[in-house]
Amino acid sequence: MNSRIVVHDFAMGDVADPEIYCAIFTEKWRETARAQWIEAHCKDLAIQRKPDPGTMGWRYEILAEFEEQTLTEYRLRFGQ
Repeated sequence: MNSRIVVHDFAMGDVADPEIYCAIFTEKWRETARAQWIEAHCKDLAIQRKPDPGTMGWRYEILAEFEEQTLTEYRLRFGQ
C-alpha cells in the first residue's frame, strides 16, 4: 500500500503569476539533499496549490507518494 504525504510546503503572497514564483521556490528546494533523495525514491511527486485566507495569498504543498517500506526509511532519515 502506498501513502502520500506532504514533504515540503511554503506560503506565497498575492502575486500576479503564482506559478512562476512557485517554480523558483520548487527549484531551490530540489537542490537540497533531502529533495534529491525523495525524487529518487518516491513513486510520484505532485505540487498542490490552495488559497491561504490568512495572507490573502497561496499555500503550496509538495506531495510525495511512497511505498510503506520507503516511507519508513524517509521518516527515519528525515524525522517526519
